[in-house]
Amino acid sequence: MLGYLEKERMDLTKLTFCIEERNDIENILDVLEADVEKTNITSLKLNDILQRLRSHTSLDELDPLFTERGVSICCHYGFDVSSPTTGRIALRCLCNILLLAEPTRQMFVNEKYIKETVERMKSNHPDDELLSARLLLLCTYGTDLNFNPLFEKYNIAEITNTPPILWLINSLVRLDLVDTNTQNSEQGHLFPQFDSNINMDRLVRVLDLATRAYNGEEMDRHVSPLVQVLVPIAELAPPGPKARLRALLLPSNPDRERVLGTGDSLPARLLRLSAALMAPNLRQLVPALLFELSDKDVQRFVHNLNGLRLPSGALDDEAGGGNSDNGTKACMEAFEVNPITGQRRDMEPKLHIPEMTDEEKEREAERLFVQFERLRATGVVDVESPVAQAVREGRFEEVD
Repeated sequence: MLGYLEKERMDLTKLTFCIEERNDIENILDVLEADVEKTNITSLKLNDILQRLRSHTSLDELDPLFTERGVSICCHYGFDVSSPTTGRIALRCLCNILLLAEPTRQMFVNEKYIKETVERMKSNHPDDELLSARLLLLCTYGTDLNFNPLFEKYNIAEITNTPPILWLINSLVRLDLVDTNTQNSEQGHLFPQFDSNINMDRLVRVLDLATRAYNGEEMDRHVSPLVQVLVPIAELAPPGPKARLRALLLPSNPDRERVLGTGDSLPARLLRLSAALMAPNLRQLVPALLFELSDKDVQRFVHNLNGLRLPSGALDDEAGGGNSDNGTKACMEAFEVNPITGQRRDMEPKLHIPEMTDEEKEREAERLFVQFERLRATGVVDVESPVAQAVREGRFEEVD
């Protein structure tokens, strides 16, 4: 009985504390909302108030903050005030709110501060870069934000040189995605039920833009972490997402309408990177990714890369885990492919060479005979002239 009463007393204390916390948050929001119009509060006092608000964002009972009103107030002080210190405190509050309550991410997008967020990423202050990058990262999940215009209109790909963005990308590399103890939970995050391709598509989109934006050593430094992340993702991917990844990264029928690796598609660029002298990391990572997408089957791997000169040892390295099976034939296209160029035979240019006359054929045969005789005379190799071989085998016939 005493234990029951003690539990009731603790629950009542917690409830009272939560009510007090909610009231305090409501009071803070009232003060901030009133100051949006009047701006009577000094910067130092405003910073103290925002710090108080931020201290609440680590608690569970935060309903007043998880509203359009709470998000709007934080956006105003994060982007519209002149004090950089005040703005950073407000952005920290906003980041915590978006992290703790997924619905607030769409509320933030609806406030239409995305352009200001991208501009803040260009700041030379590391806190501004990190906070704005974190906001955009949180908006990649659970919102209708279209990132394509951010890359095309605001040139966000150029901003990925900044250390905070590189930290975010490299943090994905450090995730142990293939750990059997966490594999199921990681798969749930990587391939969510509402759209199992969403995260993979975004990573491939960044890869596509990055391979266009960089060259040489910069390409190797900035693109190799993305490819390194995609290798374990390809290994963990269920059949549907893996088929999607194959469609995005392996050479398609249009790619084979020309010599493989000479086009401007993402697969063509990846194939060129797999043999790029200035990209030693990508020279190893790209074949590893393509080998994973080929189900670690050597025959499929060779078929997918027909016509490509791999770096020395790449095929041997990947073939170590090969498990060739009868399913290889199922992935072969219905058309014939030139094994040297990787191009479809029916798409190769037609060479219009006139037929040789009998006199030209005779002169060419004489030249070949002389070349074979000279080669045999050197003693370096033991070759027999086709003419001599024909005479020996009784296939030589003199004609008038």
